[in-house]
Amino acid sequence: MFIEDQINKIATEPGVYLFFDQKEKPIYIGKAINLKTRVRSYWNENNWDERPKLRIMVPQIKRIETIITKSEKEALILESNLVFKHQPKYNVLLKANNKQFPWIVITYDEDFPRLLPVRAIEQFKKKSRGSKNKFFGPYTNISAMYENLNLVNELFPLRKKRIPPFKDRPCLNYDLGKCLGPCQGLVSREEYQKMLDQIEMLLKGNYGDLKSILKEEMLRYSKNQEYEKAGKARDRIRALESFNETQNVISEDTKLNQDIFAVVKDENNETACVQIFKTREGRLVNRDTVELASTQDEEKNEIFRSAFEQYYSQVPEEEIPKEIIVNYDIELDVLSDWLSERKQSKVKIYKPARGEKLAQLKLAERNAKIIIEKLKLEQLEEANKNINHALKNLQTNLDIRTEISRIECFDISHLQGSSTVASMVCFIDGMPSKDNYRRFKISKDQNNDFASMQEVVRRAYEKRVLEPDVLPNLIIIDGGKGQLSSAMEVLKDLGLDYIRTVGLAKKEEEIYFPDDKKPLVLDRKSPELFLIQRIRNEAHRFAITYHRKLRSKKSLKSKLQDIPGIGPKKQKLLITKYKSLNKIKEASLEELASLPGFNKDLAQQLKKTIESN
Repeated sequence: MFIEDQINKIATEPGVYLFFDQKEKPIYIGKAINLKTRVRSYWNENNWDERPKLRIMVPQIKRIETIITKSEKEALILESNLVFKHQPKYNVLLKANNKQFPWIVITYDEDFPRLLPVRAIEQFKKKSRGSKNKFFGPYTNISAMYENLNLVNELFPLRKKRIPPFKDRPCLNYDLGKCLGPCQGLVSREEYQKMLDQIEMLLKGNYGDLKSILKEEMLRYSKNQEYEKAGKARDRIRALESFNETQNVISEDTKLNQDIFAVVKDENNETACVQIFKTREGRLVNRDTVELASTQDEEKNEIFRSAFEQYYSQVPEEEIPKEIIVNYDIELDVLSDWLSERKQSKVKIYKPARGEKLAQLKLAERNAKIIIEKLKLEQLEEANKNINHALKNLQTNLDIRTEISRIECFDISHLQGSSTVASMVCFIDGMPSKDNYRRFKISKDQNNDFASMQEVVRRAYEKRVLEPDVLPNLIIIDGGKGQLSSAMEVLKDLGLDYIRTVGLAKKEEEIYFPDDKKPLVLDRKSPELFLIQRIRNEAHRFAITYHRKLRSKKSLKSKLQDIPGIGPKKQKLLITKYKSLNKIKEASLEELASLPGFNKDLAQQLKKTIESN
């Protein structure tokens, strides 16, 4: 009732909402055009099957705070700033090995500025508030940052030490030609500032302009017979050319400054990755890779929007390119207005439908997929180290006489009894055996998990009763005592009740036994609990994916029937090609208009109807 009272007082205007837990810590931050409608939707339990994260998050919400804004664009800016500041537990967040992304800082608050890599950027900005320090980044690719630092140090003799080691003479860096000796007054402020201006050009990727300036310097020094200085300028040009040759040419247009921003989610809905290709003066100067956290139950559009906002809210205004190519067509007008206002010039954001731009986007997506596979492989290798230990501990804790070689787990998924499905996943020697996965469409829709569990267990084992080689050592039922008892009735009837069968209750991760009222609680950090959770989560993922597929097909077919001009043939085409409402939402107008029998007007009508869903 307390939460209901809070919701009733919320305005119907655009703005940002914050959910706080009992410790008064923000656990989720979002934006909405209509705050009241959006916030109330979180307490609609019909959404919880679609997004299981809500089932965990919503009960933790103890207080709601809203901030009204003038427009959706203002809400977007405020939301991205608050998410970056608070890092809420249930938001989609950019990851950098649990640390903030590093930046390069030119310390203009010092008499003779230095170049520093900085990770705790907010703390650094607080300390230097009011200064003229300039920040370049963020660098999600750490090696790229150090490549830039090394190049700067190779080309320019900047001051390295904050406090001079000697009062009456320059340090060794001066003797090695790596510093101009500003601490001893051996270089003028004007000459030092010229060098800093060139460094800024380098960090911004303006290699062509920098090369032209260095050539002018070299010719000027040579004309004035300052051959040592001319030689240093020549060496800088060569080093710059050598570095520039390592950058891939994307376009012959030397004025092209663009980012390619591609978000890719793995097929198991567990991991998401962003690949950003930065093109400056027609050359690919940097490739940033960002892993995303908290993406399990998020829609792809939401992941894209959150990742885009968080990434570009950290990019300095002068580093925002004129053009950004993306692989999702969602709120692009609002995002473009936001970045255009920050940059003080037009920023074009779009999803290409064909041609060279689409090929570049596909390349970025392929790179992101490779990164995801690499991350999954690393996670798998880490998990394998603990599997044998976990299986032995499970055998002891669950009192299983034989070694555990095969584990099967069942889960039921439905929405208030509709489109009821079930899954059975199989793990052999602690690893998923996807060839042995099974999914079941329950014979009739029913809001009865116990009856559904009995049906699926019977269907899974009645043909395997006389095949002991393909029977599991351990059966896990996703649910508490009721679901376990239902499954055991069928197993007894089939003569398989000798197989150790347990129920796993989600709330406290308690393990229930058929003949024991007191559940087993494993150590929260034990590898055996991690293994059981992994198996249960895989069963849930497999079930919910099938459930969503059936519901999406029903919903899509129903929605398409209401659109004038889209008859049975066009409906079949759309269902075959896109399979869900979300896939059509992600498609561009140009792509839809190019379908057989479609045109721009029909594509616009389709988009409008689908997006209003």
